[in-house]
Amino acid sequence: MDNRVKMIIMVIIYALVFRFYLFSEDRHALHFGLGVAITFILISRFRHFKDRQLNGRAYFLLSVAYYVIFTLYTWYIQPIVSSWIA
Repeated sequence: MDNRVKMIIMVIIYALVFRFYLFSEDRHALHFGLGVAITFILISRFRHFKDRQLNGRAYFLLSVAYYVIFTLYTWYIQPIVSSWIA
C-alpha cells in the first residue's frame, strides 16, 4: 500500500471516530477504547526503546502508560465495580 491509500484510510477512520464522538450519547466507550489503544502503543514503544538501550525514554513512556492505566481504572473500572458491590 502506498502512502496515499494509507492517508485516505486514516482520514476515513478519523472521520468515523469524530462523528461517533460528536453525535453519540455513549462517548465513554470511545474514551475507554482510545485509552486502551494509547496504552498498547506506549507499551510497544517502551519495548522498542528498551531494545535500543534508550532507557530514559523507555521509562518515561512506561510512566505515562501507568498514568493512563490508572486513569482508566479510576474513571471506568472502579465505578462499575463499586456499583456492583453497593
